[in-house]
Amino acid sequence: GVRVLALAGAGMGKTMAFLKKGPMEWAEGRIWPEIELLFAFPLRHPEVYLAGDLDELLRLQRHGIHRQADREDILEYISENLKRVCIILDGLDEVHLTKCSDFIQGVIKGEELD
Repeated sequence: GVRVLALAGAGMGKTMAFLKKGPMEWAEGRIWPEIELLFAFPLRHPEVYLAGDLDELLRLQRHGIHRQADREDILEYISENLKRVCIILDGLDEVHLTKCSDFIQGVIKGEELD
């Protein structure tokens, strides 16, 4: 899959663009038409950067995924359609990579979800 790293100084709007505005515009169909599923997670929260696998990360999603059956279906879809899934991890500059779980480190390095 494609990985993007947005670098800019503090206060330049990365969180607004990628964690708030981007997902909203995607949901409205205005950007990223090739994306079928989008998840946005703030890395500044320990429960995110310590997530041990994708299922644990999905449990943290605030909207829509609550039942185990739903998560299992979504996990299967993600594994079969990686090019149609966008996972945004915001705030890499706010947490040291060595504090992240092996899973999150693997996602950031491109070793997981491929």
